[in-house]
This record gives sequence, structure tokens and C-alpha cells, in this order.
Amino acid sequence: MGQATLHKWNKTDGPVTLRVSEVSRMITRLLEDESLQNIWICGEITNFKRHSSGHLYFSLSEQVAGKESVISCTIWRNAARYLDFTPDDGMEVRAYGSISHYEPGGRYSFQITQMRPAGAGERALLIEKWRREMAAKGWFSPERKRTPPKYPVRIGVVTSSTGAVIHDIRNVISKRFPAEIILSPAKVQGA
Repeated sequence: MGQATLHKWNKTDGPVTLRVSEVSRMITRLLEDESLQNIWICGEITNFKRHSSGHLYFSLSEQVAGKESVISCTIWRNAARYLDFTPDDGMEVRAYGSISHYEPGGRYSFQITQMRPAGAGERALLIEKWRREMAAKGWFSPERKRTPPKYPVRIGVVTSSTGAVIHDIRNVISKRFPAEIILSPAKVQGA
């Protein structure tokens, strides 16, 4: 088939007719617009796969008002080796890259060059880092472990010093066994 002839809309000709390759090229131009290049996107990792080549394939998803939005993502091996954490399903991340369109397959994806944990994922990584540091210092070694007492002698409570909760805690504990209660006052509402 030869090159398609474009027609303007009119009563006799109808709408413009385009070839698949033309539409695909138009989509590429739209998706590779500068407003979709070098951007940060925040979302949850789903369908994570590490290919034997070293490339990472997954989706970033977000649920808003009961509707899920999903963007296919790729991190090529050269960028993946610079990640300082191990991505996994369910992890919230901030990803930096550009939208690209694969014309032959008609698929677009977010090509990521940098990625960082966000939200709960960031906190989980911090906790894991502390755990590794403490393990390196030997704090989890079996020699350091002690058998806990049958009943606690001292209990720490973090709550409001004026609320009903601390009174309830004192009542319940005093009925079960004698223990010293150490209160660390804290706001229990707001930031």
C-alpha cells in the first residue's frame, strides 16, 4: 500500500484517514513532549520483575477514589546498578525519568534513571539499616540474650499524662501484678 492521503472532514469524505504508523508516530511526539521528560513520579511498585539481563520491569500504581492508575516502568541495567536499595512489590517510591513510546508495539512506559524509597518504604529501609548496624556491633548475638522475667518489674508507657488512657493502664496493671510504670508524656492527637 502506498502513502495514505489525508482528507479534511467534510460531508462527502468523512473523517481523516491515517495509517497505523502515522498514528504511532503522532503518539510518540505527544508522549515525548518536554512536559513528560525528566520528571519525578511517586507511586507503589507492583508486578516487580528482575530480568536475568539486570533490567528491572514493574509498574507504578496509585489508587484514588476507588480507581487505580498504573504506569509501566523500566530501569535499564546501567541505572539499576546504582540503586541503593532493593525494590519490591508494595514499596512506595519516587522515580525520576522520562516517558517514552515503543512505536512497533504501541506501548508507552516510564524509563527510570533514578529511584528512591518514599513514605513507609523509606522508614523500613532506615529500620533495616539500624538493624544491620546493631547486628554488626553484636547486639543480637546469643551471648547477650537474657531470659525475660515472668512478670515485668518496670513498664514504660508513652501517652498523654492527662488522658483517661494512663489511668486505665495503671488500673489494669495493678490488678494483675505489681509493676512500676514510667510515663513518657506525649501528645496523642495532631502532628
